[in-house]
Amino acid sequence: MKNLLIIGEDEKLLSYRTNEELNDKIQMLPRDLRRLFGVSKSLGASSSAMAGGYESSVVIANGDTAFDTAAEVYAAVQVAAGGTARCWELTVPARTMYVWGSGLYGAINNQGYARFCIMDTGTAFQVGTVMLKVERSDRLVQRTVKAFTDSLAHLADVTSVATAYATNNQVGMVAIPQTTVIAAPYSRLAIDYKVITNVGAGLDAAEFRFPVTIKTG
Repeated sequence: MKNLLIIGEDEKLLSYRTNEELNDKIQMLPRDLRRLFGVSKSLGASSSAMAGGYESSVVIANGDTAFDTAAEVYAAVQVAAGGTARCWELTVPARTMYVWGSGLYGAINNQGYARFCIMDTGTAFQVGTVMLKVERSDRLVQRTVKAFTDSLAHLADVTSVATAYATNNQVGMVAIPQTTVIAAPYSRLAIDYKVITNVGAGLDAAEFRFPVTIKTG
């Protein structure tokens, strides 16, 4: 049995064994969601409810107001070790669906990879757990789809954000294949950050790039 969770202004959990059964259950969704799925038996042999979507990525500047600059991101995570802070979010627009990640699990050159760093330039990296979430529009429900330690998602050079920026997916990046919690219109993609090592008041740089899959209709 497979599960697909759709989070928007409410939640819908679709459990299915075959793509045909998934198609039938999508037919029962509200019209706006059916339109986004392009339902006319469009999933066919595909195993993904995001079939027909396209691979993309999000960076800090794509965030909502108050989460769309590096300064806002590194200021948000200036909390004591053990503390958790919301450091970024993006509200999904109308007639659009997002999932975190892209590509296929286990296919090294056919899945998305993420970069992430927060630093006191020239001194040290902040260390923490990055939690990728989908959050309902009313903020009462959220689901974590991926969590990882950010030291895995950048290189070791603290000279600048540029020198910490990985370009080889085998070193300094974290694999994030397409996930199964769909962020429907008006829900949010969100990043929470749990601090492991706080480097002090000198945080002055932040950068990230996360793969996503987007579908519009």
